[in-house]
Amino acid sequence: MNDNNAYIVQCTRDNFDDVKYLVQVFGLVLDVDYKTYCIKTFSLDGLMKQRLDEIGASFWQEPDYAVTKSAMGRR
Repeated sequence: MNDNNAYIVQCTRDNFDDVKYLVQVFGLVLDVDYKTYCIKTFSLDGLMKQRLDEIGASFWQEPDYAVTKSAMGRR
């Protein structure tokens, strides 16, 4: 299945740095909201979802934010 949607990863103050590092190393960060501890990223694979669960972060798809929309904004 080709997952072309962004994900929102919700963190807490305690796990924010760990989650941000994980997403930066193994994914692509689209946006970071330091006030609400949310990170927007491209699609997550199964292993990444498992690691985020272990760290204590929650995540969900944002279907209205397609990858093509974010790619257009970087030109």
